[in-house]
Amino acid sequence: MSLFSVNAILILNAEDGSRVFTKYYSPPHHSSSSPATPYPDQKSQKAFEKGLLEKTQKQTADIILYDNRIVLYKSESDVMI
Repeated sequence: MSLFSVNAILILNAEDGSRVFTKYYSPPHHSSSSPATPYPDQKSQKAFEKGLLEKTQKQTADIILYDNRIVLYKSESDVMI
């Protein structure tokens, strides 16, 4: 756990999982033991988003643990924040 705990902010279309808005963050000073960003390229970002959407469609909670990350989300009509 570090001060830089937010890895991404995502707004996805709840029906097909397409991106409405995404912003991935990386800490300004990273240690050599951990990667600079957990999702460095678009392929890994899309895989994370797809898996997250699949898991959250089955959940009723607003907080889940996914990919060793705490995920806060809210589904509103046709988007997932």
